[in-house]
Amino acid sequence: MSRAKRIVPLIVVAAILAIVLLPRRPVGPDDPFVASGVVLRSYTDAGDLSWEVEAQSGEVVDEEAILTGVILRFLSSNEVAMTASADQFVQGEETSILSGNVRIEREDELRLRTEEMSWHEREEKLEAGPVELEARDLLVIGDRFEYDLETERATISGAVRADDPSNEETYRCDRIEADEDAVYLSGSVEAEFEDGGLTADRVRIDEDGLTAEGSVSLHFDPAATSEED
Repeated sequence: MSRAKRIVPLIVVAAILAIVLLPRRPVGPDDPFVASGVVLRSYTDAGDLSWEVEAQSGEVVDEEAILTGVILRFLSSNEVAMTASADQFVQGEETSILSGNVRIEREDELRLRTEEMSWHEREEKLEAGPVELEARDLLVIGDRFEYDLETERATISGAVRADDPSNEETYRCDRIEADEDAVYLSGSVEAEFEDGGLTADRVRIDEDGLTAEGSVSLHFDPAATSEED
């Protein structure tokens, strides 16, 4: 049984406990199982906690689990690697959907906002449509988002724009990848600085600064340079 499939029986157990402990009311044949304060956990084959879900409420309708007010924590080596929150979580057999005010936070200050995200549990991947992301002082927007839970690497692609307001820098490219070490821009990279800019095939931004590679072209505004001097 996959880890995702364990959600339904766990919610059913929670629902049964709620029915037993809470005041009874007339129940129709088509009424769903409903529970409040739902907590779900999944473990690896080695017995380590893989992920944990907390929800304000949950129900099972036609064998489909629907949770509301959700916080989803992904763990690595029993430590929280990333946290996702959403208004609703719908469990699927292989793909689950987070929707409504979806937010992702990682300890290295990576932040993401979107309206809907797919979680492919077996492949250990997250996918979303248009997103806004914050990473290493960059504010990034793009058409498509992918996140590899195993490598902890985020990718944004399709008409990507990244702004660094503190340094008055703007980047445009086809693809941005971010991990705990750096941000990597690729595909027709264009950068605009206060005193000039550059084009390149690839750009890396980390705590040491910017590195450009492949067909690099630099241009500067002499007037801006003279003013600084």
